[in-house]
Amino acid sequence: MKQFLNLKLATMAAWILILFISLALAGYTQYKHSVQTAKDVLDANFNNNRALGKWATSHGGVYVPVDMKRTPPSPYLADVLDRDIQTPSGKKLTLMHPSYMLRQINDESIGLYGVDVFITAIETLNPHNAPDEWELKALKTLKNDSSLKEVVEFADIDGEASIRLMRPMNASMDCLRCHAHQKSYYNTKRVGGVSVSLPVEEIKALGIKSFTVIALIHLFLLVIGLIFIEYIYRKKQKIADDLDYIANHDSLTSLANRHAYNRRLDDLMADNKVNNISIIFMDLDDFKKINDTLGHTVGDILLQSVAARLKNSVPEFDTLARFGGDEFVFIFVNIVKRAKIENIAKNIHKVFQESFALESYDVYTSASIGIASYPQNAMSADALLKNADIAMYYAKNAGKNKYVFYIDEMSEKLQESLVLEGSLRKALERDELFFYSTNRKFL
Repeated sequence: MKQFLNLKLATMAAWILILFISLALAGYTQYKHSVQTAKDVLDANFNNNRALGKWATSHGGVYVPVDMKRTPPSPYLADVLDRDIQTPSGKKLTLMHPSYMLRQINDESIGLYGVDVFITAIETLNPHNAPDEWELKALKTLKNDSSLKEVVEFADIDGEASIRLMRPMNASMDCLRCHAHQKSYYNTKRVGGVSVSLPVEEIKALGIKSFTVIALIHLFLLVIGLIFIEYIYRKKQKIADDLDYIANHDSLTSLANRHAYNRRLDDLMADNKVNNISIIFMDLDDFKKINDTLGHTVGDILLQSVAARLKNSVPEFDTLARFGGDEFVFIFVNIVKRAKIENIAKNIHKVFQESFALESYDVYTSASIGIASYPQNAMSADALLKNADIAMYYAKNAGKNKYVFYIDEMSEKLQESLVLEGSLRKALERDELFFYSTNRKFL
């Protein structure tokens, strides 16, 4: 029982561990997927920005109608001769710097998609293009390590969790149209960078939702798995219990069998708390006659009825076993007084005072009882049973329906009887027996 319990608990623990590892891996995979999704969004916006930037830079900017609020003439392009032009119709146009144009496109993108794309540099013409603290750190990192292609980190922007990307922007001949006076554009190819920022709350929420579904699936599998394990081990335990029951019980009467009796008696004798063990060995009188007269089926019913009466009518027994045939054995523990055991034997005889209703027959029977005690009559289980059996034999010879307590002289007389019987058999075989008679007349 304990072995099955330990094995079941180990199996359940293993199942829980497997699902925990699976859930942890699923959570990690979901996290990586969410990060990759955010990275893909950053890449897409970066590539889109670079494509627009390249187009605008290659054309030197774009002329737009002068709007003092949104598109005023740029003071940073004052040295460009054709910064401001007028169309034949008289409409005034001003040259929009590529970075300024991209910043306005970015403002629209922030409003629509929440993605912030920002062109910046360590040294800028326009203070509005100056990097923030994170961007400045990323630009310096890229400048100091030319092998780095990008810097990607999680950072807060105004208290909002975001993922941020900084990739270097290399100077080209088109850039020098506006930045020819800046020495940094000649000293290094990496003159600035493109910063892309994306709030991750929405992606995080989607990731948590997806992970919640995965967790619920794992919880379902956990419950189903534990129920299945419980079912399997209960089934195995039932099979083991059934086999144990068969091994330790008599199939006809459901009482303990000889094997269970022997094991129980050995356990009791090994128990220091047990001071006295009494064995009552009982055998039905004339059971063979009932079997031969009424049939074995009726005999089996009689044995079942006897077992039921003994079990329900005799108190205080530790074990009641059927040894086979018509033999029954009681074990009583720590009953020291002989009078009490004698009363129990009398109660057993009372069980047989009423008839047994067997099919269409009312059958009367009785029992012969032998009694032996440990440690008074024997010091081992085998000797104790043997002595109780000898006492029962004396009860049979005394006229049946009797109970007899074992005494040592019984074994001695039985041995003498066996020796005498053996000697007589040998004498018969050797023709050593002779008959003598004398002729006497009696007056």
